[in-house]
This record gives sequence, structure tokens and C-alpha cells, in this order.
Amino acid sequence: MATESSLAVTPGAGQNLRTVSRIIDGTTVHEQGVIAAEGTLATYTAIGIDVAVTTSADHILFVQGDGTNYCRLRWVRIAQSTLAGAVGTLDLRLLRTSTAGSGGTTVSPRPFDAADTDPFGGTAQTRPSSKGTEGNQLLQCRLGIVAANPMDSRNQWEWRADRSNMKPIIFGNATTSGIVLKVQTGVATVKIDVEFGFVVSTYL
Repeated sequence: MATESSLAVTPGAGQNLRTVSRIIDGTTVHEQGVIAAEGTLATYTAIGIDVAVTTSADHILFVQGDGTNYCRLRWVRIAQSTLAGAVGTLDLRLLRTSTAGSGGTTVSPRPFDAADTDPFGGTAQTRPSSKGTEGNQLLQCRLGIVAANPMDSRNQWEWRADRSNMKPIIFGNATTSGIVLKVQTGVATVKIDVEFGFVVSTYL
């Protein structure tokens, strides 16, 4: 069994580090105890509510860089929000964009910490009438669409960049760098809720 102990460090008056010690090959070794601090990066959500996904090739929600900061997409959540006229399969794609769309409904990504810039300085919209320029496809999902209740986990999809050593999706810092959720194959009369969660930093 490991033994809790401490390792002395001397930055002037002398302090201790918390360690766990054990015997390995006859030698006492120390493993330093670390408590992870609270996250400090500015965190935002861009949310589209009851967005129609009836038209194939429509852009559903996009977020474009603010021209200064790097954005790291940490999660995407999608859920059917209204019943369809008939059951179907919704095909959605997440792509990079090199230009922002226009003519849609403005979305203001809001920070988790009121001390951070509110709202996020980049452009975000749902269903722009003039679509941005599409780049590489990064994610894809198919959502089973129902025409009667209950709407449950089969009608939801979530992606998270929380695996060990896995990079999040990075976009920004230029206004010519963004992401968009696109309808590849629409389903008549149905709407969805979509949420992007991302953090912002001045460094890559």
C-alpha cells in the first residue's frame, strides 16, 4: 500500500510538497499529489432553438472567429425539438468555414463567467440566407426522427472532445475561420435544438 508523505522544498523559508511514497526496486520514490484547479479559459455556448432542418444543404448554426482569439470546440449537442410529419433520418455534418454567412437569425454566444467578454465577439447565426464558404468536414451524425412522442435519447446526439490526449476542434483566430452545422439530408416539418460549447484563448 502507498504511504502518504511529504517532500521538502526550500524557496526561502522552507515549504513542503504533498507526496505519496512507495518502494520500487528497493528504492523509496515519491509521487507528487496534485489537485487540479478550476478552469480559467473563457467558455461560451452558442445555442439555436427550434431551428428548421427541412431543407437539404441548409446551414443550421455557424460560429465564426472574432479575429483575435483561438476557439476550441469542446462539445456539440443536437436534439429533435418538434415532431416530424413522418419518421425519417436526419443527416448532419460539421464543417469548417472560411467566410461567414449572412442574412440569418443572430445568435449571441454567452460566457459561463460574467467577467468574460459578453457576448463572444465573433459572428454566429442560424440558417443564414447567404451561406459561408464550406471547408473540410470534421464530424457527421444521423439522427433518427420520430413523428410521435416520446422523443428520447434516440433523437439526440452529442460529441465531446474529452478523451485523453484528444485535441478539440480548433478554429479562429481570424474572422475567416469558423465552423458550421449543415443539413446534408433534411426531414420535412421537423426542428432541432443545437448547442456548441467552446473555450477561447489568445494563444494556440
